[in-house]
Amino acid sequence: MIWDHKKSHKAVLLCLHGFGGDKESSVIAALMERMDTEGAGVVAFDWPAHGESNASDDELTVERCLADLEAVVRFIKLITGQYICCFATSFGGYLATLYRNAHEHDFLYLILRSPALKMAEVYRRFLSDDEYHALMRGEIIEQGFERKMHLGKAFYESLLRNDAYNEEPPMPWNIKIIQGDKDEIVNPRDITAYADRYKDTKLKLEVFKGTDHRYKRPGEKERVVECVAEFLDRLLHQEKYDRLEAEAKKEKRSVYRDKIRGCLFGGAAGDALGYPVEFLKEDAIFGKYGDLGITRYEKDKRSGKALISDDTQMTLFTANGLLAGDTRGCLRGIQGPSAAYVYKAYFDWLITQEVPYFDKRAKDERSECWLLDVPGIFAVRVPGNTCISALEELKYHGRQGYPDTALKRNNSKGNGGLMRISPLALAYAGSESLDSLDEEGGEIARITHCHPLGYMPAAFLTHVINRIVYPHKNMELEQIITEAKDTVKRIYFGDDGLSRLISVVDLSMKLAKNKDDDLNNIHKIGEGWVAEETLGIALYCALRYRDNFSAGIIAAVNHNGDSDTTGAVAGNILGALCGYEAIEEKWKEDLELSDIILEMADDLCYGCLMEEYSSYTDPVWTAKYIHKRWFADPDEYDAYKDG
Repeated sequence: MIWDHKKSHKAVLLCLHGFGGDKESSVIAALMERMDTEGAGVVAFDWPAHGESNASDDELTVERCLADLEAVVRFIKLITGQYICCFATSFGGYLATLYRNAHEHDFLYLILRSPALKMAEVYRRFLSDDEYHALMRGEIIEQGFERKMHLGKAFYESLLRNDAYNEEPPMPWNIKIIQGDKDEIVNPRDITAYADRYKDTKLKLEVFKGTDHRYKRPGEKERVVECVAEFLDRLLHQEKYDRLEAEAKKEKRSVYRDKIRGCLFGGAAGDALGYPVEFLKEDAIFGKYGDLGITRYEKDKRSGKALISDDTQMTLFTANGLLAGDTRGCLRGIQGPSAAYVYKAYFDWLITQEVPYFDKRAKDERSECWLLDVPGIFAVRVPGNTCISALEELKYHGRQGYPDTALKRNNSKGNGGLMRISPLALAYAGSESLDSLDEEGGEIARITHCHPLGYMPAAFLTHVINRIVYPHKNMELEQIITEAKDTVKRIYFGDDGLSRLISVVDLSMKLAKNKDDDLNNIHKIGEGWVAEETLGIALYCALRYRDNFSAGIIAAVNHNGDSDTTGAVAGNILGALCGYEAIEEKWKEDLELSDIILEMADDLCYGCLMEEYSSYTDPVWTAKYIHKRWFADPDEYDAYKDG
């Protein structure tokens, strides 16, 4: 052992030598010197039949090596209680990988230099045919480098029993592999393939160009020492690195912020524009507002704000539920379907329709959503009867938790499921296939609207918005809509109403190309009281005014139908297309809860940056999505955290 256990160390580096080597290797000696300056102690020991080991040659088996390794690890834990990091070379890397697969939490970090993960194959390759046949006959052969060992069949058979390469590790995180691309013993292609298998984890591969298995060229061993020191610096300064990683993730996601803000805010703007004329006929609209209809917010006389309706309220609660679920997944490593969390969030929205804010706060009852700390969210804005009745029935007569079979309680194809679905499309970066995401959109709508035409349009809209925000193959809007049709056809093949949905979408695409005025075209689509018509009107307005947010939402609300919802859905699509910065200032002035809408949009953009195995903390996020509390004054978060 090379280590002064009387010193105070922040961590312990356990070094494992390779086959035929010993604990006195030059790299281990260099690491001992370097780690002492870094604040880490170093432990090294000889494998059985290596170095100063008293074990006889026939005791060299994989199982005996792993038993010795476990004993050393237990000893380090007993006398130090410190974090253990492991640096292992070749055969030692093979054993360290096997050990970590069986003892997931013993090594905080694992650094492998040219690990012989296919050790049985490596050993067999260096045996002559005569030596191999001698082993199989039970004879002893001489092996090794500095120290010659007399090995028999037991060693080779133990290698065959223990496969480090193909065994699935419990969690391949915080592992770094250093590999020379000219390694003549460990095949570099095998190591590259192994690292690629876990490329989505924290397993890192660094390839040394021109380096063989011995690392004999000038400066190579020193470079290995620097790599180990740099990797361990993450442990000794973990909080700094975790913070930097979180900031890097946030920066990477920020490219989508303008479109995400545009979508959520645009939906609220369209909602607020259409809300005053929701139940007015066209004659009344044009008689009151002029030939162009309503073209700017009609502000509430009491508050001076442009009021949002239940459409935007429920959209915010959808987002809150999604982010609460994602936070659980990030911090606990386990997460249910998105609809399960949104389902609970809708019961919080139901509270806002049943009791005043101060009554709710006076009781200080535990809730699922931080939105219940926002006084302005407690407002009854002509909520949809289906949403209210479905949630009440589930709340008082259904099971607590995600309502699977309980969903089949109505046959509504109203647009209440469609109007609130945009956050799902914003929260998750797109992929080659959106089938699962689209189907999840349908499930969230189906919480309250159980007719296929009540939930299929929500799946369709999820697809369209996701592809706009997270561009895929530079698709134009028409291509996105066509892809959404194909996906929905595949997901809901044979469902009632599918042909009706597709015909409305096709009609909208056709009408967007003609020269007729908007009102005549919208009349041909419908009034928007049902979901497929709302989707059709929104797609029509987005196709015709894809570069003009204002013209698009104005066209979407000035008709006989459900103006706030057609305006909201058109605003979602147009806002995503144009981006928040391109939305005219008149829509940003005096919109009710605009700060909350933008705050939620930013939360959807960045997501939870905390992780189960990271030291990074975000007190604001923790308050909102774990403790379900929100404060208007940012300074109050610090007081809440300290309290």
